[in-house]
Amino acid sequence: MMEPLPASYQLVEQPAETEKPGLPSGEVKPPRPQAAVQGITPEQPAPIPARIEPPKPTILQKIVGWLTRKPEGPEPVGKVKPRERGDPNGTDSVETVTVPVRGGGA
Repeated sequence: MMEPLPASYQLVEQPAETEKPGLPSGEVKPPRPQAAVQGITPEQPAPIPARIEPPKPTILQKIVGWLTRKPEGPEPVGKVKPRERGDPNGTDSVETVTVPVRGGGA
């Protein structure tokens, strides 16, 4: 019969120890700067300013707002041409009718 194979973690070869690539051998790191005041710890952390957010409208306020919403501005009106003078009955004159424009004109 076949012999059982060793566990996979035992088959892995250990890497050879090498020096760290970031520090060349022989060079000494510069000393780390020290704080002027040491050992003083505040009792509380520094206060963080709170963000003040406007209150969010409730669903009832939203519905009432939709129902009572005013139009965004006056409806634009088309240009009006003055009546031409001619026949007193107005049969030969040109008449322009003023029609309100809907939709806000964006």
